[in-house]
Amino acid sequence: MPSIETLQSKYNLSSELLSSWRKSVAALGVKDFYTSELHSDYPDRFIFLKGPDKDKILTKTGLDSIPKVYQKIFDYLVSSEEILPYALIMQNHYLYWLYVQEPQIVSDSRGIPHQLGCGVPIKNDECPHVISAQTAVVDLDDLDNLKDILHINYDYHIDQTGLWRVSIPDEITGSFNDDF
Repeated sequence: MPSIETLQSKYNLSSELLSSWRKSVAALGVKDFYTSELHSDYPDRFIFLKGPDKDKILTKTGLDSIPKVYQKIFDYLVSSEEILPYALIMQNHYLYWLYVQEPQIVSDSRGIPHQLGCGVPIKNDECPHVISAQTAVVDLDDLDNLKDILHINYDYHIDQTGLWRVSIPDEITGSFNDDF
């Protein structure tokens, strides 16, 4: 896998996008890229405090560590959408990625402008291991149909054992301690 500088040249990535991307990986506390594969089955939404089996989370960092199954989607994102993913999570047959997108202003049908975010992760002050970020998901069994990509928002738990999606029930948000 090429360096980020090579990607910048190959796909003509803007310096603003790369700046946001570097802020994102810094927020994750990793060098340049983060992948996590969950070797366990659990519901799409689950109680935050339980989470997946941490012994079954495989974590890698670095652009050169991107598994081959991700290469096609990574290349598509960088070349077609000006989206540079900075973390990938594979769970069962689905691939989720956190991404940075160039900031832009769009106008709605009334002509009112809206500033769209750049996808830099937002830390949760009450739960230091949790970030919120712009996210997308694709079915690994249907990689040829990239029109089915869904863009959604999830919270993510990050520590030395891996990165995974979480669902924080509203009634317990803010009541965590440092045990997780």
